[in-house]
Amino acid sequence: MYSILKDRLDFSVKNRWKDNSGFIYLVFSVEELSKILDAGIRTVVRYKKSLNKYKLIFEKKMGQGKPNRIYILKPELSNNHKCQDGTFLGMPKIHF
Repeated sequence: MYSILKDRLDFSVKNRWKDNSGFIYLVFSVEELSKILDAGIRTVVRYKKSLNKYKLIFEKKMGQGKPNRIYILKPELSNNHKCQDGTFLGMPKIHF
């Protein structure tokens, strides 16, 4: 899901979708993601919660009946995830 959202970011850049602070966002409804991922709505919501939890996306609610604005964040490695000899140590497990 993160890759799909990241790819969609190019579309937002092209269309100059920026908020008042100048941050680029994208709009992707849960239903649209559900179709693309061939997954149920509950599954998509669970995926989005995981991406939020691991700080890979941030969502801003736009109001009832409107899709949220999604901001794509860059993944960061903490000290627990240092690379040694080309392999990652302590990579967090993401459960969807």
